[in-house]
Amino acid sequence: MFDMLYRRIVGVGLGIVDRVAVVRPVVASRITIANFRSAITMPKEAGRRRTKEEIRKKKKDPNAPKRALSAYMYFANEQRDTVRSENPGVSFGQIGKLLGEKWKSLTETDKAPYEGKATQDKKRYEEEKAAYTASKTSRDFSD
Repeated sequence: MFDMLYRRIVGVGLGIVDRVAVVRPVVASRITIANFRSAITMPKEAGRRRTKEEIRKKKKDPNAPKRALSAYMYFANEQRDTVRSENPGVSFGQIGKLLGEKWKSLTETDKAPYEGKATQDKKRYEEEKAAYTASKTSRDFSD
């Protein structure tokens, strides 16, 4: 059984032709397909390391428009102080959980004003982004 499984994995059966599988010893009394597959490790392909310049994060443009807030974020910004005053001594993470529970318990009619604010903010962001990308492309062509 061991030889049959080894031939199938190393051979053309799974498309492994250019690399050779390294097999760790498996207890002979417990050979199963799952154990055999976990005993096989393939050699890693050589990859090149990225340079520090490639790793560096791109700096954000300070002139770029701010992203639009979601309906939940408008709700959380409005309710955070009341939740904090109702639950003194609660950690930052717990406040987030309480706000999330409150948001889930709201009905569609209660969420409507926040969703309206979110759609207005999304329109604002799209307009500012369109203007920003137009000015950015014009600056790129003028340079």
